[in-house]
Amino acid sequence: MERMCTVHEQLLELGREKAQAIIKNNVDAITQITSKENKLMKQVAELEQERIDSIRAFMQHKGIAFHDGLTMNDLLKVVFNLKEKQSLQDVQQRLLGIIDALQHQNEQNRHLIEQALNFINYSLDLMVGGDEGPGYGHPQTEGTPRGLRNGYFDTRA
Repeated sequence: MERMCTVHEQLLELGREKAQAIIKNNVDAITQITSKENKLMKQVAELEQERIDSIRAFMQHKGIAFHDGLTMNDLLKVVFNLKEKQSLQDVQQRLLGIIDALQHQNEQNRHLIEQALNFINYSLDLMVGGDEGPGYGHPQTEGTPRGLRNGYFDTRA
């Protein structure tokens, strides 16, 4: 569980770095960060499997049936050593806090990406020329479909 917290903290730090890279429009940094995130996510999956295996072994040692839907609260019910129980609860709370912060950071990054895409679309519309309302267009191009107007990009090519 401690290693799980460490990996999630690294993911949180990468999320913060990604936000700065998005703001600065640094595509290379975003690519590198995404690659690091993918590696850490593989570690999370491996650690999760280790956690499940450890719980399975612990439950078998205690003579208690193990099932896949076992939660941390279920595990805490069968841990009778107060020091171990408190340690598990502390790590659980720490991990939940990190995951909550990570979700918040990911949501913020999603909003930043949406804003960047909206800006790109707006910029493209300015370069290509947006749809003009009736009566405001050039008489020769009025009534022609948007893709057939001459602009910076020749869509027929």
